[in-house]
Amino acid sequence: SYTVFDYNDYTDNIACFRIPSIVSYNNTLLAFAEARQFNCDDCGFSRIVYKSSTDRGRTGGTLLFLTQSGLRAKNPTVVYDPSTQQILLHYAIGYTSSAQCCPAESNWQAISSNGKDWIYKNISAYLHTFVGSLPGPGNGYYDIQTRRILFPYHYKTASRLNGQAIVLYSEDNGSTYTRGETQFDGTDEASITQWN
Repeated sequence: SYTVFDYNDYTDNIACFRIPSIVSYNNTLLAFAEARQFNCDDCGFSRIVYKSSTDRGRTGGTLLFLTQSGLRAKNPTVVYDPSTQQILLHYAIGYTSSAQCCPAESNWQAISSNGKDWIYKNISAYLHTFVGSLPGPGNGYYDIQTRRILFPYHYKTASRLNGQAIVLYSEDNGSTYTRGETQFDGTDEASITQWN
């Protein structure tokens, strides 16, 4: 095993790294995480950070920032689309309540073809009544047969009223999304896998 984020990365008031997500493409690994600022509280300020490695994770290079300081950017969840050779990352920003981390205020997608330059898009409207759901944590899923991109989300938590897990999927390489018809009651922090 190799350390990705270490004490040398504690800059910009970073107190700890949580909620990792990793993707492999073109012999490159990108490792993402929440960089929680000032303290390690779930609902505190945080940035999405990442590192790039071309030696199978042995070294991770410079800490890079996907989102700016002063936000509550949460739950980076990434997938690679081999049909377009693009990296798609979903995350949430802000909170509707100072006492709870979920739901957030908005949902976002960042897309890159090189792991350095990103195009950002507010995708909140695709979640409808589940705006502010947190993606993941973990990874999205690319279905090779259907070329469908899927992201797991959770709205509130399993222990709270109306806590549910949902799926957001795209059939046009992340240009638009559809919310799955099924909501999984009393669940949160879901993952997606293929079951044959």
